[in-house]
Amino acid sequence: MELIFNNSDLGKIHTAADYEVDPFEQAKYKAASAELDNPEFETSYSGAQLPGIQLVEEVVTTDAGKRVILHSSGDKSFTVIQENASPNALLPVFASSDPAPLDFQLGAMDDHSMRREKDGVVYFIASI
Repeated sequence: MELIFNNSDLGKIHTAADYEVDPFEQAKYKAASAELDNPEFETSYSGAQLPGIQLVEEVVTTDAGKRVILHSSGDKSFTVIQENASPNALLPVFASSDPAPLDFQLGAMDDHSMRREKDGVVYFIASI
């Protein structure tokens, strides 16, 4: 079998304008990265009323900004730590724990702790 081409057109010639990013898309990505750069965040509290649990809040200033530590005491004690995510939070990291499905995203959970990130804030929960 022999194929003979008399005329060939390799497609449309693209200009630099064809590869420009839509300004709306650029603004969306800038807004998303600005959320990670925000040094202040609003502390989240559980809405559950647990009998016999007393919550103590401690605020610590770190190089990355504010870290809020919520200690609970009582029959089932636990600690919740909240702080800004690292600027490198979009990079994959190794977690020696199991994936835990949380609110349409994944967290990392082992026998005594769970870690998740949401809206540029890291939540770490630990218990004994």
